[in-house]
Amino acid sequence: MAKVRRSWFGGLIVPTLLACGACATQDAELGRGTSDALAVTASGAAEIQLTCDDRPFLDGPADKSARGPWAVGVKRATVSGLMVDVWYPAVPGSEVDREKVNYDVREDLPPEQAAKISDADAPKQPCDCVRDLPIDTAHGPYPLVIFIHGTAGFKTQNLDNAVHWASHGFVVMAANHPGLTIASFVGGGGVQDLRGNVEAEIAGITAAAGELAMFAGRVDTARIGLAGHSAGGNGVAGLGNLPGVKVIIPMSSGAATTGASVESSLFVSGGADGLVSLARVADGYASTAARRHKRFVGITGAGHTGVTSLCGIRNREGKSILDVAKASRVLTGPIAFFADTLFDCTKNTTPASELLAIVNEVTTATLQETLQCDASGTTDLQTIASKYSKVEDYRQEP
Repeated sequence: MAKVRRSWFGGLIVPTLLACGACATQDAELGRGTSDALAVTASGAAEIQLTCDDRPFLDGPADKSARGPWAVGVKRATVSGLMVDVWYPAVPGSEVDREKVNYDVREDLPPEQAAKISDADAPKQPCDCVRDLPIDTAHGPYPLVIFIHGTAGFKTQNLDNAVHWASHGFVVMAANHPGLTIASFVGGGGVQDLRGNVEAEIAGITAAAGELAMFAGRVDTARIGLAGHSAGGNGVAGLGNLPGVKVIIPMSSGAATTGASVESSLFVSGGADGLVSLARVADGYASTAARRHKRFVGITGAGHTGVTSLCGIRNREGKSILDVAKASRVLTGPIAFFADTLFDCTKNTTPASELLAIVNEVTTATLQETLQCDASGTTDLQTIASKYSKVEDYRQEP
């Protein structure tokens, strides 16, 4: 039978004709598209629309804050001089009896600064992931999500989000960005080139050679989501004109997103953010063209770092990365004062578990909607304030 779906093409919403006898049943169950289909523009011209293949992903939980159906593997690589970690959907069950990764935050510091922190004092960041698991080749190819950390941040600063997205069928890349990292912050040096970094990451995973050879044919770079925190959020907001970018998620950032091919923007921020106010983020949302979708989520009791994993990184005595850095003299003087403002975890009065659940749900639903043709989670977003009392502001267009 013939079925009409509305698709985005050339800045217009136009009908897409699908010939699929089982579409009605499958779409009702999955909220996904089927295959590349014929789109007819307002001028009558026919174009091939990129939709999703039939059932290329495992069925995940209806609650998008819950972990997805995949085990999560992680691969370390050097891409154009960048230290990059890639989290990906691994064969379910392949993680059993394997040692999980426990990141040592010192690896993101210059050697002379890292040496100031003893093994006993070193903050660790446990990851629900395992190195070099086999990627699940029975499904996919998987859309790509690239994350950019904030000022004085590092590649795993939003580790909990990265692992969550990978468990839901995304390949997630995060790099240490020169000029923006904690290493640059305490050691100086490094030229910031976020656009060039992201282009290098996309090129590296597309070429899938050397350390990234396992991803050959497994990553869909025609479907890319960009997410970033603070300065990283400002960075991704301006990268919507890169080929394949369909979704942009600025966190704790007031920059409006750009890019004619971007179909969805999601702004996430905390009501207790003393650096980038909720009003400023709302202005960025308001200044962003709606295209297909744009959303804004404001969270009560979340400070600037409340939408990251930073405040949960502790050493064996429970000391935060900031406390350890100051006690070991990695951070001193004005730099320490600025870090206190930047990483003020005391602003986070909402429990970390609830903050993580909110961020995981809204980001995963948004990414799946456009990159996996699965809108099953976005219908719940319109009532998310009733699910989470700490969501103080939710807006959506259209």
